[in-house]
Amino acid sequence: FRSAASGGAGVPQNAREILWLKLSRADELKARYPAGYARGLLKPPVGGVHRDPEIVKAEAEIDKDVNRTFTREDLRDCLRAVGKREGSNRGAEWFTPKLRRVLLAYAQHNRSVGYCQSLNYLGGIVVVVVDAEEDCFWLLSAILEFLLPKTYYGDLSGVMLDVEALTALLERNLRAVKERLEMTHLPLTSFAAQWFMCAYVNVLSGASVIRVWDCLLMEGVVVLFRV
Repeated sequence: FRSAASGGAGVPQNAREILWLKLSRADELKARYPAGYARGLLKPPVGGVHRDPEIVKAEAEIDKDVNRTFTREDLRDCLRAVGKREGSNRGAEWFTPKLRRVLLAYAQHNRSVGYCQSLNYLGGIVVVVVDAEEDCFWLLSAILEFLLPKTYYGDLSGVMLDVEALTALLERNLRAVKERLEMTHLPLTSFAAQWFMCAYVNVLSGASVIRVWDCLLMEGVVVLFRV
């Protein structure tokens, strides 16, 4: 898998969903919870309305972001990148409600994070690659539990530290680039934090994002510094 992820051909399309779930340790996380746990979080609340103030707040933020996660062309690009075609069940009419349910389930699952901007981009790639909603929930949860630093999405301290680390790497290896950014008054903090928090989903083309994520799941968060 390592050679497939980094090589020219990439990961076989028909194997990606299974491999991402395995490499993320989604099954390990799922085993910690009772049967039907994810299904219960994904189904609508009794009466169709959430009453917990924290979840109501998260739901409002999610509703703002899901419709602007991907343009229709971005979605087509991502679907093509994973070997799927946009059809009656693969268009925006399918994508947005599914993403909303997965993000809302995660907000209920992890109250310490709830929902914050950038999770919609991570969730967006997950629901494109993985068909079953319960598997989407477990994959997203595992990525945030085991792969990406928790401090990216809590107090943001982790992402600020990694931006500082990236700045130091530029100083050492690409000083001319760092100096040009300083000349244009464009500090890395103004855009690199989003690179890390969104794992490049909102920056690169669909094909490039999928390749980055193949490597990210194989090699870990260090891949974010190599892009």
